[in-house]
Amino acid sequence: MHDTSPTAATATPAPTANRWPLAGVAFAGMFIGGLILSMVLGSRTFPSPYEMEAAITSYFAGNASAVLGLGLLHTMAALPLIVFITALASAVRDAATRVVAQCAGVIAAVFLLISAMCGIALVSGGGVTGEALRALHLLTFLSGGSIHVLFLGILVGAGTIGLARVAPRPLALLGAISAALSLASVASLVALPAIFLLPLGRFTTLAWIAATAVWLTRRRAA
Repeated sequence: MHDTSPTAATATPAPTANRWPLAGVAFAGMFIGGLILSMVLGSRTFPSPYEMEAAITSYFAGNASAVLGLGLLHTMAALPLIVFITALASAVRDAATRVVAQCAGVIAAVFLLISAMCGIALVSGGGVTGEALRALHLLTFLSGGSIHVLFLGILVGAGTIGLARVAPRPLALLGAISAALSLASVASLVALPAIFLLPLGRFTTLAWIAATAVWLTRRRAA
């Protein structure tokens, strides 16, 4: 009597493995959740380093719980981002594109962690004041804003190119727009009027990552 059970080579992939891309949804959810939590717990939105010094000092003095909540969720968000990068890379066949996506994603995660840690440092142990506060605040803003968005844009651009032959056209279009906005947002480092590009780049990259995570999960399960 012959054994007709499927071999390991032809067995259906484990359901858990099929769900790894959904880490992208977790990343987007945690990141946005941190922003929402900081608005709920705080007296206002997180201040820009270009505001008046008195307003910045007052915010950090009176909104420690909001800043800590934001820092905690953004620290946690870095882990599912790394998991998503790994899942995305496994779906990209071109080696060079895969390396670019992986490196850009890891750098984006590292700068998100730096931003979160600097934010927590701003309100820990009684907080900081004066020039130290301004320096940490600026580092928080740049690492979690301009630099993080720039490398997320590179990740999305590489992912869009790597999946161009198989991804749905709307997803590819969203990726191209998102990457362009994110790369253009680097202009905010030298031109303040360009700062509006940061949220456009950030939220379109989050939308692409979440949509791609769902698409990859369905594709693997098919």
